[in-house]
Amino acid sequence: MRFKRGITHVVFFDIEYYVPGEHRNEPDLRGNPYLDEGFVIGDVFQRYFPVESKLEKKEEFWIWDMEGEDTWEKERNLPRKIYLYFRESWTH
Repeated sequence: MRFKRGITHVVFFDIEYYVPGEHRNEPDLRGNPYLDEGFVIGDVFQRYFPVESKLEKKEEFWIWDMEGEDTWEKERNLPRKIYLYFRESWTH
């Protein structure tokens, strides 16, 4: 395996989501954001270039910062931002 300067990178990410009270502290995956009651509230991403030992600035996407007329529209725009970040990382 060869690593290329300026191309090889790792993406660290932390996705935060809301879990309704009745699903908290369960031993299984009832807190899954796929369920109607839960939803993704934000993400923090950071690219790391191991050859240069360089970290890029963190990128943060939070539902309250999304464009949209209402919560539903903001919830729709958040996954788009996440997708675009990964797509940009892939084509970097």
